[in-house]
Amino acid sequence: MRERKRRDMVYPLLLFVYLVIEQYTTLFTRYPLLKVVGAIGLVISLIGLVWMLWLRDHWGNEISA
Repeated sequence: MRERKRRDMVYPLLLFVYLVIEQYTTLFTRYPLLKVVGAIGLVISLIGLVWMLWLRDHWGNEISA
């Protein structure tokens, strides 16, 4: 169970790392507006990632209790 939970956390984190790398590629450095939109998207995705992991933990504990 713990191994599955750890594996489920890896994929959203890899996606977030990819978005961070994508943020600083030539596309975003060439167009400043896209850089701002990308930064907003990164912040929203980070908040969503933390929220999703907290909810999964919270609901998992309620269901198993």
